[in-house]
Amino acid sequence: MADWIHPNRHVRKLIGMGLVTISLAWLGGITFYWLAPPQHNPLKPIELSTPPGVFTGFKLDRLAQNPQGCFAALDKIGVAYTQSSAKGRSRNAISAMR
Repeated sequence: MADWIHPNRHVRKLIGMGLVTISLAWLGGITFYWLAPPQHNPLKPIELSTPPGVFTGFKLDRLAQNPQGCFAALDKIGVAYTQSSAKGRSRNAISAMR
């Protein structure tokens, strides 16, 4: 009946279990992306107005490599800043104004 997949019944079961496992993992990832709050989702961009979450440090490290994204995040929440010369390890240093 399903010999076109593989002649051995046990191999067909393993293939089926593999497909079910991959499908469930994909569905779980999609569900997590849509339902997790933005501060706990490492794939969504950082929102500085939300409370810190599990992946906030990861998102800030990612912003350190993207100065334009950092400036856009600061602009979005209305922080006044001036871009200054690079200090230390940072390529683009900013100083926030109070």
